[in-house]
Amino acid sequence: MIELIYCLFLLSGLVKAFVQFYAAGLMVVDFTLLCALFLLAAYILQFSRDFFFRNTLYLVRSSRPVIFILVGFYLWMGVTLIYTASPGYGYIKIFMFLSNLAAVLIPFIYKGFNRKRFFHLFAYMGSGLIFVYTALIPDIYTSYLKDVDYRDMVTRYLDIGYVAGVIILILAFVCPQMKKFIKLLLIGLNAWTLLVSSARGPLLFLVLVLLIRLAVSFVTFMKSWRLDFKNIFYMIVGVGLLGTAAYYLIDRYSLLLERSVTRLLMLLDPGGGESVLERINMVSYSFDRIFENAGNFLFGLGVGSFGILYEGVDERNYPHNVILETWFELGLLGVILFILLLLVYFKKIRFRLNFVLIFIYLLLNSLKSYSLIDLRIMFGILSVLVIYLALKEQKNEGACKRNGRIPDSPLQRVPG
Repeated sequence: MIELIYCLFLLSGLVKAFVQFYAAGLMVVDFTLLCALFLLAAYILQFSRDFFFRNTLYLVRSSRPVIFILVGFYLWMGVTLIYTASPGYGYIKIFMFLSNLAAVLIPFIYKGFNRKRFFHLFAYMGSGLIFVYTALIPDIYTSYLKDVDYRDMVTRYLDIGYVAGVIILILAFVCPQMKKFIKLLLIGLNAWTLLVSSARGPLLFLVLVLLIRLAVSFVTFMKSWRLDFKNIFYMIVGVGLLGTAAYYLIDRYSLLLERSVTRLLMLLDPGGGESVLERINMVSYSFDRIFENAGNFLFGLGVGSFGILYEGVDERNYPHNVILETWFELGLLGVILFILLLLVYFKKIRFRLNFVLIFIYLLLNSLKSYSLIDLRIMFGILSVLVIYLALKEQKNEGACKRNGRIPDSPLQRVPG
């Protein structure tokens, strides 16, 4: 149950987009907040049971550095409220960052969190949302060309593409027990969505990590992959179904495919279009202010300050690079803490190539498109990957002890 609520929590941004577009009146309570309250209630029940009746607390041991650094980072964000130029949005940003904390903490502190069930649920639920979006977007986009009221739904293309890329990597690398036929269909669905969504960053970053995977493990892949009858049958049926679907849908999605191709070709344009020029201006402005004086360089201009300083409006705005945003608002100290956090995550998963590739995909997208308060999915996926390995190592250690052997290296233990 907790894995289901946690998946809804991570995907709540997309769920809210559908609810706000089709039934805005039903959004009495923010859906992300609602999921967070359910997660908190579930943890309080477990905490009370363990603490008062068993005198124990549960915490995945390997998570301690992650939690320590992230809490330190959050406290520093709070300190910068003292001198931020933002009169209001800075406080909102502090509150919204709590969703990142929840995304990190739940897998680490909730005893019995099933990481395999989570990845399967995330793949199914995310693919379901993506299927609905993909089915509706041709009509929505056609209406958007006539009426800007449809803009909010159309601009979700980046989030849709980002989640589609994550799901493809999860299906390929973290769901070995899923039936191959279902896996191929889900990968095909998400790949088609990436093509028609016009999400250039997620598409290019996904291609990059998959090319790395093929380049590094081509020989191993060829040796381990058995082209038996069952595998050949699944491949032929899966590709055939996807090819048939693409053939019948090509006309319906022609405008979106044309849009995707146009956006990709813009990358070859030296001018890059208005959006690229705007981002260049943001980057230039950020560096100018960061290196304006030692105070800005070391301590930043305060959380939430970019919007009011760049445009004169106290609202959400950021230079579309999470490191640059951190440096602008939280200074070098904030950058050091954030990079340390990423390094700890990387250290925990560095020996598993597939997990490292997921890390690279998530990080590259955060460096291109997202703000500090948009990293809920990234932190959530990385945290579950960490406990995936930690619990697997613990199981291996237990097996070694039962067989009277000592493991080659010290393994993490899970208290409680």
